[in-house]
Amino acid sequence: MQRISLPGAVRLCALLVFDRSRFIQEAHADLARRQGIEPAALRLDPYRAQQTDRIRKELWRSFVLVLCALACGIVLAFLFAALQPQPRPFVCALTQILGAAVLLWGTLAVRGGDIATLEADSLPERVNQWIYRTLYFIGTALITLGTAWPVLAG
Repeated sequence: MQRISLPGAVRLCALLVFDRSRFIQEAHADLARRQGIEPAALRLDPYRAQQTDRIRKELWRSFVLVLCALACGIVLAFLFAALQPQPRPFVCALTQILGAAVLLWGTLAVRGGDIATLEADSLPERVNQWIYRTLYFIGTALITLGTAWPVLAG
């Protein structure tokens, strides 16, 4: 496997997000280079486009989920600040610690290749993703709540 420099990796990530067709061309050229053949001799693989589309879709879906989790944490912080204008530092710290613990739980519990199917849409895979996203949503909201509450109450 050829090592890619940090600027090269940043460029490829930007292409994946913002220029799908150029990224697919890069993936095609990379495959040809790794197989030691000319890119023109290798026919375009539709699976590369499917992989690219799946990554792009999940990236934007997760971005929206993070924004929703942040909004949820901020709304809860406004509510808690109205109900308890002087939060105890212990409660805020505990909320943040619980949020971090839930994020770690989600990270450690997620399953990957050991349950993967070719279509990546079996029921166990979908439930695995739902659990992962839910734990990340809760963890992010708790950390946001624990951080924003004292600021909004003060």
